[in-house]
Amino acid sequence: MMCVVAIAVTTMGSFSQSVAQEYYVVVGAFAKDDRASQLTDQSAMHHMDTLLSMMRKQDLVQFYVMTTDNPGAVREKTDQIRSTITESLYSPDDRVRAIASTSPSSGLVAGGSTSENPAHLSAVPPKPVGKYFKFRVESPEGQVLQTRIHHIDIEEGRQLATYETNTLVDLLRPGEAAPMAMICNLFGYKEAPQLIDYRNPARSVQGAYIDQNGIWVIPFKLQRVGRGDVSLMPNVVFHKDAAIMEAGARNDLDELVRLMHSNPYYEIVIHAHCNGRGKREINIPVDRLSFFEPDSVQTVVGRAKDLTTARAELVRNYLLDNGIEPRRVNIFSWGSSDMLVKPSSEYAHLNDRIEIEFIRD
Repeated sequence: MMCVVAIAVTTMGSFSQSVAQEYYVVVGAFAKDDRASQLTDQSAMHHMDTLLSMMRKQDLVQFYVMTTDNPGAVREKTDQIRSTITESLYSPDDRVRAIASTSPSSGLVAGGSTSENPAHLSAVPPKPVGKYFKFRVESPEGQVLQTRIHHIDIEEGRQLATYETNTLVDLLRPGEAAPMAMICNLFGYKEAPQLIDYRNPARSVQGAYIDQNGIWVIPFKLQRVGRGDVSLMPNVVFHKDAAIMEAGARNDLDELVRLMHSNPYYEIVIHAHCNGRGKREINIPVDRLSFFEPDSVQTVVGRAKDLTTARAELVRNYLLDNGIEPRRVNIFSWGSSDMLVKPSSEYAHLNDRIEIEFIRD
């Protein structure tokens, strides 16, 4: 599907004709959050500020990279975007639509994103519905990392939302002045939680500050994992009832391989968990080194423990195939004995997970 670049021309509300028109350069609208995240990453690579809004009526995630009253600047930016954004982000499954003459700011109800590159645009973001935040994650060496922050409801033990780092996020005031619980869970690093006072984040978060645009920047300083730590592999996702990983798992797996090669004394245990109890049909690759989309599979009937054993062995085989010594990698199959939520929950996919315990460093 062709890349959609639309220019939305709007006059604000019932203002008189003397008020300058506002032009928006819209680069896409998506019904799927994962496609929206891909476009955010693509925009950041090309040094573009990207603002995200959700159209209430259309229920689309809409991205625009510029708002201005200068039509010449709009044409110039449109030509630039057409020459830099690839068509590969779009698929026939996406409901990508050009945006008509409706102001994006009038429909803004959720978070957004802005690249922190020095070549950023001078466009001023629209007035937030709540308050703008930006989450910044740094490695122990001070490198700024691109990842996601998880917004958690502590009382109910569920995830409310996820936000891209180094982006603008428009957050509403939480009820009863409760602090906002945010967690950075990046594989290879210890879990980093922050309880944020919405009214004045500097009271609760060391190093929080307001930048030159009046946006609260919330820092997360990560620490590397060590002996005794357990780290979730959030991108290691399996096909349903199968010991077959989705392609996105490769990032976490390669990071683990890098950690093991960089730290020759590391020894680990691969903990595998799954959703649901009882017997089921389990798909397993015929070739033990077919990790993602195998040419052929065998279907066996087994228990939850059999499924998690097959998944743990698959992750272990990936490490061995990439030069990690067998003595350094152990597995533990949990079956369904440590589920995080009920099997019928809308968050049941969280039960299917791989965790790495570092038993020696």
